[in-house]
Amino acid sequence: MDYFSNISKQEILNEEEILDLIDGIIRILTLTAVVHVLTYSIDKEGEFFGMQTLRKFLYMALGVVVYNLIMKKMFYKKIEKYINEKFSKN
Repeated sequence: MDYFSNISKQEILNEEEILDLIDGIIRILTLTAVVHVLTYSIDKEGEFFGMQTLRKFLYMALGVVVYNLIMKKMFYKKIEKYINEKFSKN
């Protein structure tokens, strides 16, 4: 819980993390668009960029944001801290 008390004292995202977030969103949306176009052109499933597809894009983009804001910040930093403490030479 100490992590959450320190959040207000530090930046939520620095410039590098913002660029990683934008890159992740662009990557997942590009991948999804290509899969959708190929699926639609081959199988004629669903509408071509209908509301359901756009909702899926939104959900995937939100998933990338949640991953970057929560998973990377909370777990990776704790793991890095643990590894540094465990394997640092005293």
